[in-house]
Amino acid sequence: MSGDRVKPLGALTPARFIAAGESQSAGRMATYTNAIQPVDKVFDGIFIHSRGGGGAPLSAPAGASPLAMGGGPSIVHIRGDLTVPVLQFLTETDVGGATGMAGFYGARQADTDRLRSWEVAGTSHVDQYILDYNKDNPSNGVVDGGLTGSCMNINTGPHHWVDGTAVAALHAWVKDGTLPAHGDPLIVSSDGGSGFAKDAIGNSLGGIRTAAVDVPIAVYSGQGSCSGGPSCLICGIFGSTLPLPAAQLMLLYPMHTDYVSKVTAATNMAQQKGFILAADVPLIVKEADAARVPQ
Repeated sequence: MSGDRVKPLGALTPARFIAAGESQSAGRMATYTNAIQPVDKVFDGIFIHSRGGGGAPLSAPAGASPLAMGGGPSIVHIRGDLTVPVLQFLTETDVGGATGMAGFYGARQADTDRLRSWEVAGTSHVDQYILDYNKDNPSNGVVDGGLTGSCMNINTGPHHWVDGTAVAALHAWVKDGTLPAHGDPLIVSSDGGSGFAKDAIGNSLGGIRTAAVDVPIAVYSGQGSCSGGPSCLICGIFGSTLPLPAAQLMLLYPMHTDYVSKVTAATNMAQQKGFILAADVPLIVKEADAARVPQ
């Protein structure tokens, strides 16, 4: 009946509340974190996923699009007097500003006992994993609508592995005060944030490292590519994957066991550093074992 209170959890009583916002919602979450959370104190922790450098305005003119971000400050730092943990998760796309917004590069700030920022090498704002997930789960209401039709070689990097770890780390931080690991920032090129320093293979240096970039079979970028057409504008946020040639794979990994053992070592290292969940280590190794490397 109208006016009845909905109880989505039934008889359960939540022990903690964590606020989360991704992409455009992340810009709003940055504003919420600084302007509203200190007053209302609703949440016990905050997850800001894939923001640019700025934040949403506190108000918008009548008739403005609900997706509009204009009018807010172009550079927003998270305030230093918060009493709840905040974890920011950034892909290469977000740091470099390929989304068309001011990149997170300009809003970088040091970690504190209430703030962590994770910049993940080899990742893009949206990637093939989430596109496949949406395709396999149509009930979530997300429809591609042909937007990615012209996007080429969409990023297949390690986004979801580290993302899941970040959520778990924030929960532990909120629950029992366990501080998440410090993540190194991506190393920007000398032009001030429009690109990243690269290793000999072509993957970005710095940032949170995984086997995808340290035991590479491809170059993973946060910058997208397009074959042409009206959807090209959005392709920038889907990143790209450039597989290494078979001859190069043979030089890097003469035997398949060489590749699997290196992936195993790199993944164990990432897990020990706090960036991969222990439960995901065998899944990543299983993927490596199934890969045709070398070809």
